[in-house]
Amino acid sequence: MASRGGDQRAGRGRLFLCALLWGLAVGASTGGLTGVLVAVVAAFVDEGAQSVLVLAPLGALYGIVLGALVSVIPSVVGALFIAGVIPWRHPHPAGEAAVARDIGLLLVTVVAVLDAAIVVGFLLSGQGLSSIVPSLPFLAVGNGWVALVLRRSRTSLTRVWFEAGR
Repeated sequence: MASRGGDQRAGRGRLFLCALLWGLAVGASTGGLTGVLVAVVAAFVDEGAQSVLVLAPLGALYGIVLGALVSVIPSVVGALFIAGVIPWRHPHPAGEAAVARDIGLLLVTVVAVLDAAIVVGFLLSGQGLSSIVPSLPFLAVGNGWVALVLRRSRTSLTRVWFEAGR
């Protein structure tokens, strides 16, 4: 039978891997959604409604690939953050509610930092605040999608850690 320390290391590893995969899934799916939105807007502005059928799938594919690539570093950092804090705060979880609350707070923190990085990136690009305004609807839709997916990931991550603590 494995020692409790070994069980917790294995549980922490599973928590890290699950958080990493959720981060990559969130990045890829958000990229795909954004790609479709950009393609649809571009099609209507430049080409007309007929080209939506061509541009939307290409936008989705491009967005999925780019979203997955861009999300690698934030996913690793977020997974390290979750796999470090949750075992420290809940070494022997007694209930899922407290673990879910803390995971939810960590996920909101990661998303807030990424949103702040996007705004700072716009500002540092030298284009000023006026360049952010056209992007706000995309940011809002993206964050809405992220909130939906992260709600499911919070449940999944909570169960991974709660089961590891049994």
